[in-house]
Order: sequence, then C-alpha cells, then structure tokens
Amino acid sequence: SKPEARIEGYRCRVDLLAEDRKNHLLVGFELKHDAPGRDLVSQAGDYMDALRALAEKEGLRGARLVIVTGQPDPNRQAQIQELAKTRGVQTTWLLYRLSMKLTEA
Repeated sequence: SKPEARIEGYRCRVDLLAEDRKNHLLVGFELKHDAPGRDLVSQAGDYMDALRALAEKEGLRGARLVIVTGQPDPNRQAQIQELAKTRGVQTTWLLYRLSMKLTEA
C-alpha cells in the first residue's frame, strides 16, 4: 500500500497534501497512473468537500485539487470542472508524458 494523506473527519485519502503558501490554499493531489476510472468524479467530489473543510479549519483562503493522469478524458474532466464550480474548489487536470532514450553503455 502506498502512503497517502488522510483527511481527518472524511473518508478520503489524497495521494499528496500540500499548502500553497503564496496563495494561502490547501492543495490535494490525486495521481492516476493510467486512464481515470469511472469513480473519479464522485471521488473528486469527496476530495473537494474534505479539502475545503480542512482549509477553512486551518484558516486558509480555500482549496485546490490537482488531478494528474496519464490519459486524457474530456468527459470526466468536464464533469469534475462543473462539480468544482458548484463546490467552490479550484481544480486542475494535468497529463503526464514519459519518454525514455536508451543507449548502449
């Protein structure tokens, strides 16, 4: 099992929890190694609620959720952005790309 950041009082665990000190925001990162699953939209909603409540408790301006995935999914991304608007949590969707160059030693 990988280490995750449990948000007390909520049933969710984000992969990484950080503070954006410049903007006074709590930032949760959810890392997906491949295409996002069907449950990502409801999972993101849980994260948004927990992050927003924890940010408020810690006296921060708000929260941001960053989803990092290896595959684009425009439909789920749009659903999550709509959810973010209603929940008042900034959300960013990032794609990662890996490349490797092998050379003989």
